[in-house]
Amino acid sequence: MIYSATVKQAGTETGTWVVSPFYTRNDGKSAPDILALSANHIVPVVNDIVLCAESINPFDHSSVRSFDDNGGSNPVIIATFAELFTTLCDMVVKGKMTLGLGTNKMVLGDPTEIWAKNVDASIKALRTWGATGVAPSGGVVDLGGIAPFPQVPPYVEWSSSNLSQNHKLD
Repeated sequence: MIYSATVKQAGTETGTWVVSPFYTRNDGKSAPDILALSANHIVPVVNDIVLCAESINPFDHSSVRSFDDNGGSNPVIIATFAELFTTLCDMVVKGKMTLGLGTNKMVLGDPTEIWAKNVDASIKALRTWGATGVAPSGGVVDLGGIAPFPQVPPYVEWSSSNLSQNHKLD
């Protein structure tokens, strides 16, 4: 059976929690509080709403008859609703992943930063050189030259703050 429950308190053993299930028994009474294990290092806090999956096997995983009343013998917290939303956002994926429709390729931040800094240095050097220009004389004998670079638009260098502190890509 899978059901929602509220966390009442931590259990006496690490990784266990006392939960109050959100279901009513056949006799019309609310389900009693029960000790549940937590899966995947889930650490709920008091009053968290959790999703529990309950097997009919006791904690020692011994075999039981399916017609026996398990009495909630082995509930396992498989998600907190707060953790579920976080899990949907904070993932480590090994292999290939597509976000959204996957219409465009992702950019690798660190190599892009190296490339952008190289482009910045080249543009800065050109602008510095262009600022030393002298306009052509315009006389009978044209002495040549370049007009000084107008320095417009203003030059903005690459900043590492362009890279996300929250999201990484391999």
